[in-house]
Amino acid sequence: MLTRIYSMARKTWSEAFHNRAAVMILVLFVCLLPALPFLVKGDGTQKGLVQLILTYTFLLAKWLICLLTCVLVTSSICGEIERKEILITDTKPLRRWEFLVGKWLGVVLLDAFLLLWIGSVTYAVTLYAARTRVGLEEQREQTFREVLVSRRAISARAILAEDKIKESARQELRSMIERFELGPQDDEKEVLISLEKKYERWARSIPPGAAARWVAEGLRLPNDPSESIHVRYTYQSSEGQPFGERDTIQGLWRIGSQEGAIYQMLVDATPGTAHEFEVPADAIAEDGTLTLQFMHQTPILTLFQEQDVQVLQGAGPFYLNAIKALSLLLFQAAFLAAFAVAVSTYLTFPVAALVMFAVFMVCLGGQGIADLMTTSSMVQPFHLPGRSSFVVDQGLRAFLRIVTTAFPKFGEYDPVDRLITGREIPMTLVAEAAGFLVFLRGVSVGLLGCWIYRCRELARVIA
Repeated sequence: MLTRIYSMARKTWSEAFHNRAAVMILVLFVCLLPALPFLVKGDGTQKGLVQLILTYTFLLAKWLICLLTCVLVTSSICGEIERKEILITDTKPLRRWEFLVGKWLGVVLLDAFLLLWIGSVTYAVTLYAARTRVGLEEQREQTFREVLVSRRAISARAILAEDKIKESARQELRSMIERFELGPQDDEKEVLISLEKKYERWARSIPPGAAARWVAEGLRLPNDPSESIHVRYTYQSSEGQPFGERDTIQGLWRIGSQEGAIYQMLVDATPGTAHEFEVPADAIAEDGTLTLQFMHQTPILTLFQEQDVQVLQGAGPFYLNAIKALSLLLFQAAFLAAFAVAVSTYLTFPVAALVMFAVFMVCLGGQGIADLMTTSSMVQPFHLPGRSSFVVDQGLRAFLRIVTTAFPKFGEYDPVDRLITGREIPMTLVAEAAGFLVFLRGVSVGLLGCWIYRCRELARVIA
């Protein structure tokens, strides 16, 4: 069985290297990747240049590998069926499901080879851009500390008055009941949960002159006295961005243990954008905790959402992070290959390729579709009579809910943001992508394709 599957996979490789689309992608990467340090400029810093190279490379690799997967699988299977070559294969001691698995395996192995080559060239190009380009030594060190590294991100827990939040929510709920503001269709537990979330958002808001505290737990004690950690934070202003003459928020960060601050950092940063600053690792307490306090110094309301404050600590080399990022891209391509196999067992090549392009776009925009469903109305630009607007809105929501449930959201497994900020891609995310995309969704779709192909009549007997 394995020999037959391997033979079909090897045949798929041979077909791929005679496919013009595959050859064009190889030529494109061979010519483009080594030239990236000389073509892109970034923001004028070493760090910005390396981040730009990584972003362009991985986004381009994701698009081209996924599109190549869709084209190769559909053209290979549909082509053999349409050219009647499948009649020769079907008479051999090769089961139909082995034929499909061999096609899938051949394309996935080809994707793995291309991603390995892309990753190797990208790693060499980024090292060249970080080390040999003309720039200050400080910028080079910053690049290796904040980008070409794998740092574990530990979310700091905000110290909130949880008892006060719950009591305020319960008091408002009692007031709503007394004023008969709740209808028979309203669930008191759901209303209470929404009220607790509202008061929690208020508790995370920092008025001018006030302070907020966080605690990061589970940090590793430093092995080297010169070791450092980074504090990554993002906040929003109550007046949007920009919010007048001043478009930044000033504040004082106090870093240390619960007994007192060891280091202080005065920041002047733009809201809505992630910022980092470096702190010596000896600020970590003996129990592996780190206390952070932000003293607000701008005359507007500032809001910190959940997980907006993180502590980044070195966990491993950059190449391991890059391998994990490439693995996430490979698992996405493997799911598309399984779906393309199922589609190709029933449709002809042009239709199957268009369907796979639509599936790829839905997987890419799944998170955006889910966010769109949270809006108050999805048919506001259209003026429909009577209850037609409500019916169309609910029907569209039901359709999009089915789409977002049936297809995975590739945005949940996108490694680019973590990679360019030097944050570790956790193994749990890689394992989740492998289990969910390949073994759960991919195998389910593949079994459906095997069943369709088994029931299909490839040749018609004419008396």
